[in-house]
Order: sequence, then C-alpha cells, then structure tokens
Amino acid sequence: MGYLAQLFLVSPHDSVSTQNAIYSSVTFLALFCGGLAAGMVEPKYGVLNGPLVAVIFIFVSLLLTFQHELDLVKVVGPLGLGPMRVDRVFATDLPQLFFSSLGGMTAGLIEQRSRRRRAAGKADGQNPGR
Repeated sequence: MGYLAQLFLVSPHDSVSTQNAIYSSVTFLALFCGGLAAGMVEPKYGVLNGPLVAVIFIFVSLLLTFQHELDLVKVVGPLGLGPMRVDRVFATDLPQLFFSSLGGMTAGLIEQRSRRRRAAGKADGQNPGR
C-alpha cells in the first residue's frame, strides 16, 4: 500500500503515536496550503497571511477543546482536567505558525517571480531590437 493510502486510511489498530503523527502531518500540510492559498489570494501581504491562517486555526481548535473540557468539568469537576501543559504550545502552536508562515512566504516568492517575468516581458516587448 502506498504512503498516501496509508496516510488517509488509518486503521483503529494503529498505535496512538502513529495516529498522532499522521494527524500532525496532515495538519501541517493543511496549514501550509492554507497559508499558500491566502498568500495567493492577497499577494500584497504575502508572508503575513500565513500567521493569520494559523491564528484562526488555533482559535477554532481552542474553541473546540474548550467545549470538550467544559463538558468534562461538568461531569468530573475541575480536578478532571489535570495540570495545564505549556509544552503543548511549543509542540503544536509554534510548528503550526511556522508551516502556515512558510506557505505565505512561498506565495510571496511566487508573486515576486511572476512580477519579474511580467516586467521582463514588457521590457522585451518595448525594445524589439533585443
């Protein structure tokens, strides 16, 4: 079975670490593509669109996590949540910001390259003696 098929067909018998790795890979790829798409739609700000995509993603996941934790507190009480894990910020949020910024930066580089080609095409079209 190919790698992409394994990526999207996770069996319930896979280990938790394998499922987390697949989830992280898909998340980082999605954030890169989101940053790239945002940078292509509005190329003026390029790399700044990437962190905006990540911040929106982090905010939505915060809301979903908050809802789950609120339900947990209603059933078990506040001690059911356990300690707050700051290491998750470094393990998840910072790579998400990095990959979405990389997508925005890639969009900015693509825009710069296409601008140079358009400028070179106009310069060649104006001076037929070249």
